[in-house]
Amino acid sequence: MTQRRDGVQQRSQEAGGERDPLTRVAARTVWDSELGPAMARARSAGEPLTVALLRVDDTPGYAADWERRRGEDLLRIFASRWIASLRGDDLLARHSDEEFSLLLPRLSADEATLVVERLRAATAGLPSFSVGIAGWDGMEAADRLMIRATAALRNSEWGGRGRVTVLAPAHDRAESWSYLIPRIIAGREIDAIYQPVHDLDGLDVVGYEALARPAGFGLLSSVDELFEAAKRLGFTRDLDWLCRRAAVHGASTLPADRSLFVNVSVFALLDVLHDVDQMLLLMRWAGRDPATVVFEIGVRDAMIDLDRLLGVVAAYRAEGFRFALDDVSEDVPEAVIAAVRPDFIKIARRLTARTASPAARAVVRSVVRSARFCGASLIAAGLENEAQVRAMRDLGVRWGQGYTFGSPETGEELALRASRSARAASTRSAPSPA
Repeated sequence: MTQRRDGVQQRSQEAGGERDPLTRVAARTVWDSELGPAMARARSAGEPLTVALLRVDDTPGYAADWERRRGEDLLRIFASRWIASLRGDDLLARHSDEEFSLLLPRLSADEATLVVERLRAATAGLPSFSVGIAGWDGMEAADRLMIRATAALRNSEWGGRGRVTVLAPAHDRAESWSYLIPRIIAGREIDAIYQPVHDLDGLDVVGYEALARPAGFGLLSSVDELFEAAKRLGFTRDLDWLCRRAAVHGASTLPADRSLFVNVSVFALLDVLHDVDQMLLLMRWAGRDPATVVFEIGVRDAMIDLDRLLGVVAAYRAEGFRFALDDVSEDVPEAVIAAVRPDFIKIARRLTARTASPAARAVVRSVVRSARFCGASLIAAGLENEAQVRAMRDLGVRWGQGYTFGSPETGEELALRASRSARAASTRSAPSPA
């Protein structure tokens, strides 16, 4: 077994690799030079191959508590115990500061979980570690395989300490969100389309809601699964920021004095990396006044951490940003209203669709009372016909949006439509020649 391990290390050194100076396992350069040839050997032999990413849970926390030297000692201990538990031709490398990559020739993704169990047994008594496993399909490129392994690791970290996520070979799952999300984020492959918000009396456009769509997806494609998968995989923060950028950048052709409604998850809003200062930089880059931007927060999400949310909302408000509570279909808890102090409350589509029901109308009346109590304007979402528009107007809802006014469009398409309408109006109002 030792002889076979020496053989792998010899190949690695011949490929220009070296050992990581801290942990003495293979360095990242070894991994980068070995992965391609290992895939070629597996393809030639018709054998499976699996990669795994391992990360000791809360390594920065241990380093802070124990000082950097003891944090490094912990990584060194993990590496030495892991390497002693592997087969001769497995390859363990230090992939980044706190992550290790593991190459497992001739093993399927499911078989790799047995290796992980051996590694856990070898590190009994030490802190937990999270694992992402991706089985190779024999066709995908090395970078795509590593993207899936990274997605699997992030999913494990999102679920809690010491978890393992296994992604089988891609094949017909190649278009799954687990595969696509890391690629979307890395390539910034998000576009924005916009649904106008109308005054229900005069039907003038008073604002636009930005809707995120992965590049190449149809305008009417549902992306609910995209955001659910991002939450599972631990990419909510990165995807949310990418969507915010796309929303602001794509609105450059829209009227600057109209409100721009931007969906944001509470988890991302509370993130210390993409804070209000980052948002202000984005506003300056786009030349947009923060007072025109309205962050839409899901009413259920708002209850995650009300105390912290209160402070974050106050910081954004101090710079002029406004807030809306989205997807409201029942009375809004007073604690949420106190924390968010919404400028707008959006009535959920599932409620506006049932305006013929006495029960639904009673709920809308209750939401109207809540809005009056906190001084918020009401917006009815999902309006699909004139009857729903009349019902919302009669119930005291001022604004609305939905397919009854037209489908969402890009900023350029909306600007072109507005220009044509203005020209047509000018033509109609021009005096007739004598």
